[in-house]
Amino acid sequence: MDAASLATFERACAELQSGTAEARQGAEEMLMQMRSSEQAVPAAQFAIQNAASGAGKFQAALILRDAVLRDWGRTPKPERARLRDELLSYTLAQHASLEGFVTRQLLQVVALIVKRGWLDDAPPADGANEDAAAQAAANRDARLAALAGGSAAASV
Repeated sequence: MDAASLATFERACAELQSGTAEARQGAEEMLMQMRSSEQAVPAAQFAIQNAASGAGKFQAALILRDAVLRDWGRTPKPERARLRDELLSYTLAQHASLEGFVTRQLLQVVALIVKRGWLDDAPPADGANEDAAAQAAANRDARLAALAGGSAAASV
């Protein structure tokens, strides 16, 4: 997205809110095209960082959310982590100058990325969790036995 495209995008966002029915329809079509574009993520990031209006930043966050969901399986884990970190850093750095509804939408996108990526870093399901649980139970029993002088182990 370049400056001219950003101006067109912001005009569409303004028309979506207060334009005539015909202008709103054209704005919706433009935003839907952007939402379905293969370049939706970088375009939305550019708009979030450079849009002058809260409406533009809000719509860009919505587009980013949809693109993240649509492209999740095709996006490498490091790219997802980079996007999450950049979006969170931007939101934290700019929160004083952002409108509340924009901040909330940006944080919802961050939360979505965190939630969807939660299991990306989970340990493999190779029985390690079961072994750890059994070890923790054995340690608990040993501690109980030590505290009760051996009688707690028999009752557990």
